[in-house]
Formats: sequence, C-alpha cells, structure tokens
Amino acid sequence: MPKKPEAVVESFEKSIYAPVYFLCGDEPFFIDEITSHLEGKLLAEAEKSFNQTVFYGRDVSIAQVLEAAKQFPFMGDRRLVLIKEAQDLADFRRDKGKSLLEEYIKNPVPSSVVCFAYKKKLDSRTKFFSALDKYAVLVNSIKIYNNQVPQWVSKYARQKKLQITDKATFLLSEHIGNDLSRVSRELDKIKLAIGEQLIDDKVIEQQVGISKDYNLFELQDAIAIRDKEKGFKIISFLANNSKANPIIPVIGFLYSFFSKLLIVSQSNLVDKSALARKLGVRDFALKSYLIANQNYKLDQLKYILRALLEADLAIKGINASLKEKEILKELFFKVFIK
Repeated sequence: MPKKPEAVVESFEKSIYAPVYFLCGDEPFFIDEITSHLEGKLLAEAEKSFNQTVFYGRDVSIAQVLEAAKQFPFMGDRRLVLIKEAQDLADFRRDKGKSLLEEYIKNPVPSSVVCFAYKKKLDSRTKFFSALDKYAVLVNSIKIYNNQVPQWVSKYARQKKLQITDKATFLLSEHIGNDLSRVSRELDKIKLAIGEQLIDDKVIEQQVGISKDYNLFELQDAIAIRDKEKGFKIISFLANNSKANPIIPVIGFLYSFFSKLLIVSQSNLVDKSALARKLGVRDFALKSYLIANQNYKLDQLKYILRALLEADLAIKGINASLKEKEILKELFFKVFIK
C-alpha cells in the first residue's frame, strides 16, 4: 500500500530515510512538502555542493539519474538525488526507462536518497506501480475534499503555532477551496504580517483580500434567509470580479451548501452537535442550515441542485450558451425565484 504523506514526514522527523521515494498524485502540496524537507534538511549546508544533485524531468534521463544515485558520498554519509517535475521524464513513457528504475530499486545504493517528484496520478494497475510499492517508498498524494479543508486548515495552523477561529477557518476554506498550496501560502503570509496573534475573520478579510460584505460566507447567510437584494449584490460582485472569485469554486460552494441542506431536510436528528458532525461543519455554521431549512422545500432543493449541476456542465463547455458571468446570475434567479 502507498504511504500517506504525513507518515513520511513523521519518519523524517525521526531521521529515518529510505533509499528511494516516488511521490505521485494530483495534490502538489504534499509532494512539495516532502521534497522541501529533503532538499533543506537531509544534508548540512557544507555537504550540499558535493552530495546533492537536483534534476528536472524534462532535462534528464533515467540512466543519468541512476548514474548520480550510484555515486558514493564525498566527505559525508549520504547523497541526495532529487528529480523535480519527474512526470516530464520521457523515460517513463518507455518500458526500458521503467525497467532500469525497477532494477535499481530492487538493489539501491544505501548511502543515496533518490526522490522522484511525479506530479501526476500513476496507474495503480501497472507492473511499474506494483514494483514501486514493493521496493520503494511510494507516496500517493491525493487532493482532499472541500469539506475536509477546514480540518486541514486548523491542523496546519497548529503546526505553525497559529491560533485561528472557527469562522476564520470557514471563511478561508470556502474562499480558496482545496488548493492547499494557496491556503498554506496565505497562512504563512498572515503569520509574517501579524505574528502569532489570533486570526479571526477580520484578519482573513484584510490579509487575504476578501471583501467584508461580498464573500461566500455572506452569500450563505443571504441564501439561508432568502435575502434576494443582498444575494443579488453578492452574486453580481462575484460575477464581475471573477479573477479573484473563480466561478467553479463558487458553484462548488453552492452545491456543497444545498447538498448539506438536503441532508438536514431529511434528517431526524435533534441533537445539533450530532447534526453538525453529520454535515461535516462546525457548530457555529449549523445556524445557517437550520434557518435555510425553514425557507426551502424539498422540491426547491432538488430543482436548485439540478440547476447547479447544469451550471457546472456549462462552465466545462457542455451545453454552454451563456458566458460565465451570465451563468452565475442565472443561478441566482434559480436559487431565489423558484
């Protein structure tokens, strides 16, 4: 079974390193985290000029990588051979290149740490995948779901010794979505700006550049109470500022909200904390769903969810007849007028 990125990072903290790492998947954040650790901490600064080699996939062959890996360290205990953007290695499209790597990982040089940063999914049905899983440390870096982002934000903030409120976590998560690289950059930037002060929703609005009145958090509140005037102002603002507020995350946010609202409408749970856990939201965020549940009937929810799926297809160019801005505004009328 492929290793989880967190398990590999934990092994690094115990100074445990394997001869070969193959990092693959569609979430670059974890791949970058592992490669950054190896590049920054495996070797002392004085050793790097002799014992650290960094390649880029488009510029190198497997044979060149393995030649570097087979060299012994000079005035040190380890060598690091790091292949960034390994998905661009032409050899991975040829059986010969894969065979060369398979041969090496079965009998690697113990004093070398070789790491491939392959920022694409790897077919788990192949012989190559099986060999990597058996003889190397294979890491599958998978994108997390949007509803897992708040928990990830809280964990990352703790690692950075930052305190963040639930509302700030929600606002940041809903604004950026599951782009973990961007989320981490924003939190790192906030730490530089305010140090270890408490991060609340006002800090997020100021530092991340989220409008105080026109954001997804305010849109959710407007939808919940069916405030058409406020909702239209926010939708219009988002549509007219699509560079800062890409439409796909907005549609994803709306779909998530109404999907959870459908669960609330069908739930018999009386305990609010239990209902919040079932939805995957913090207790403070449950209020919007309970209010909205009074204002939307089951047939309305089904109609809106269908409209959101159609909007998603239109954005992706399927049955598209409207521009992005108009798709978002049309959604507003389907949400509020139905």
